[in-house]
Amino acid sequence: MKEYIGKEIKILSNLLRRKTSCNDKVAFGKAFQHGRIIGYLSLNEKNDVFQKDIEKEFGIRRSTATSTLKKMEAE
Repeated sequence: MKEYIGKEIKILSNLLRRKTSCNDKVAFGKAFQHGRIIGYLSLNEKNDVFQKDIEKEFGIRRSTATSTLKKMEAE
């Protein structure tokens, strides 16, 4: 699978936000993350995908993945 610079930038952004305690989230950012996860699931539809896979792919914490996936399931 190709590596994209956007993915690396997003992971770095997550790390920087955690280190600086700047947790301002906007609706667009949440919707964008949902779209990225849906895209990942679509690209891997023939494989089993677990929450750990999403955490690793997007460089997010377990708590973030859990809350994001719960919100997506509720929608």
